Amino acid sequence: MSDLSLSDALAERIRALAQSEKISVEELLTIMVDRYTVASRLSVAEDQLKVSGTEEDTQSSPEHPAFRGYPSGDLNAITPDNIDQMTVLGALDFPDRVNCIEFSPDGKYLAIRFKTRMVLWDMRTSQEYAVFEHDAWIETFAFTPDGKSLIVSTGNMLSKTTTGSTLHYWNVETRQEEYTWKPQVGFANTIVIDPQNPQVIALLSVEREIVKDRPNAITISNVGIELWDGKNLVTRYTDFRQFYREGYNILNDRVLAFGNDGKTLFVCLNNGGHFGGQVLAWEGLGNGEVKAISEPNECFMGLTLDRQGAQLATSNAPEGKLSVRNLSSGTVIYSNEDAHQRPYGLEFDRTGKMLVVSRTPRSREAGRVDFINLQTGETIRKLTSPGHISMSFSPDNTIFALKTDVVLLWGMPQ
Repeated sequence: MSDLSLSDALAERIRALAQSEKISVEELLTIMVDRYTVASRLSVAEDQLKVSGTEEDTQSSPEHPAFRGYPSGDLNAITPDNIDQMTVLGALDFPDRVNCIEFSPDGKYLAIRFKTRMVLWDMRTSQEYAVFEHDAWIETFAFTPDGKSLIVSTGNMLSKTTTGSTLHYWNVETRQEEYTWKPQVGFANTIVIDPQNPQVIALLSVEREIVKDRPNAITISNVGIELWDGKNLVTRYTDFRQFYREGYNILNDRVLAFGNDGKTLFVCLNNGGHFGGQVLAWEGLGNGEVKAISEPNECFMGLTLDRQGAQLATSNAPEGKLSVRNLSSGTVIYSNEDAHQRPYGLEFDRTGKMLVVSRTPRSREAGRVDFINLQTGETIRKLTSPGHISMSFSPDNTIFALKTDVVLLWGMPQ
């Protein structure tokens, strides 16, 4: 069982910060959860929570023209050879805080997650295409691989009035909600969809309890993988005991990925202590074995595969470790360790030749986005970036979307 607890003094500072930012405490805590994975289930450095003088207070976004949209064929592909010439095409600025962004599989839309609504932004016209409203905090979302549907999980596990998630299935073409359903267990904090079969959905679900005598604390338990065929539950799997180490053993409820073959799921087992995590591969979608494919302390905050399913990138942010592994040979083809600039977000470009890493410093310095050439191991471009970062490459590799204080669209005009 995992525990998240805040002292009364720290809770008061969080309330003050939420008031200064004109957002609810619940929203602020969820933003912290997104950035630190339930505050790393550990302790958050207090200097990240000060009411004034924070990185976000002192950094301001530069002025950029509004993004005007680019029809297909008007941009060159972004490559390691021209990354130094990549420039800001424009910005999308919204009155509400943007929490996350992701391109649709066909590249037509940029999905933008706000507090309780999803917006699909038309990248050709730079106009709002669809708005999907919800009556609860949006925790996560995922497109089906054909781009025809969007699945959204709502329900904040830090809310005392919410007992579990609701999953919403939206039709992108009709812009209508087709149906909703509930996970078998509690809260669904992560959704991935089989790249070979849009009907097969995998969730990481978790039970949550409010600690009665500590109003700022929750506990989580029974983290497991749920496999669904549409609205029908196929199985739920929780037994990873053969990989347990002495101490803390629980699945990271925000790290899950499908292999390109649609037959393998990758998870991270936080084992042997709060800072260690091991990547496990569950093969055969419930009918195969589970095997370890990394060292016990390789993964903690991030895990992603390239589009070809050939490479797996992992990050252990608290220890500053970053690794890229060739899945066929099992060998590590790139590694880096920087305890000062901790790696959080990971994103391969669509060719698998570049890895983009968002980093958050331990000090009050601005964050950083690194572009790494995986063929040479060199960092070929660095961007300074304030605020909480989310990023996504368009399927044709012509636009790199970066969400900080605003959404910046980078590219290579012809």
